[in-house]
Amino acid sequence: MANILDIENLTISFNNGAKPAVRGLSLSLAAGEIVGLVGESGSGKSLSALSLMGLQPPAARLDSGLIRFKGHDLARLAPAERRRICGAHLGMVFQEPLTALNPVLTIGEQVAEIFRWRAGQSRRAAKASAVEMLAKVGLSNPAQAAGNYPHRFSGGMRQRVVMALALALSPEILVADEPTTALDPTIAAQILALLARLASENNSAVLFITHNLRLLRGLARRILVMYTGLAVEEAPVPEVFASPAHPYTQGLLKALPPALSEPAPERLKAIGGVPPRPGQWPPGCPFAPRCDQAFELCSRALPPLFDLGGGRKARCFLYETGGRC
Repeated sequence: MANILDIENLTISFNNGAKPAVRGLSLSLAAGEIVGLVGESGSGKSLSALSLMGLQPPAARLDSGLIRFKGHDLARLAPAERRRICGAHLGMVFQEPLTALNPVLTIGEQVAEIFRWRAGQSRRAAKASAVEMLAKVGLSNPAQAAGNYPHRFSGGMRQRVVMALALALSPEILVADEPTTALDPTIAAQILALLARLASENNSAVLFITHNLRLLRGLARRILVMYTGLAVEEAPVPEVFASPAHPYTQGLLKALPPALSEPAPERLKAIGGVPPRPGQWPPGCPFAPRCDQAFELCSRALPPLFDLGGGRKARCFLYETGGRC
């Protein structure tokens, strides 16, 4: 499939002089493809997604890299031109819908605003489009819902509204930043099914950010695992679950609670230690202090991202020495 988005060697740091928080990230998305971006807090996954939309914190700066979309390098565009492209062609579902919505405007007003200012519709037509969009994301009695304020909705309902905002103009790319955070499993499953269905209907490429690998098993096509601002593994979903290549990915899978259909272990196996603070990366492989397969070279040099074939890559010296994680 031809790529609709290419991120190449993206490096982001902060003006306080700390080491880069995102280091040389490369990622591609094809039309209709769902790619999962996984890692612990502080790994740089949300910062990478925000930089794609031009929403990174003011103190963050792009040191190097390209964000190529339809012949445009989004990172090099003037702010007004970038807003024009992102608003029409890229959408984002934020992690916390309550803070993503304006508390003093009704739900209908917020969704209608997109159709008025982006699609040029009249006030009446935009209102009708907003109600239609709210129905599309599964809100019961959408006309009544349009007249309510965000605080009157549950977390799951607010997340549906945020999805309506992101998908209103049928964007080619959708960024979903942990859209099931703080939702109970039943509602989270509904949100995931809705996201997959709407993305399929629009043929949208989706970058799905999460802490939870299991969410991606029946959703994504590929998974990219990040640690300390680096991509440490990239592989098709079946290979990640059948034979994870990087010790960090192995640790994440071992720490997952079992599914209801799986036997429960006596105790989950946690990854030892804690991740370093963002920008305060240790020398060598950043995962070496927590890795039970590390050897002397790991503490001296940063491993490259080895190509393992079949769309698989891993940043681990075990592959350079002929070993196997």
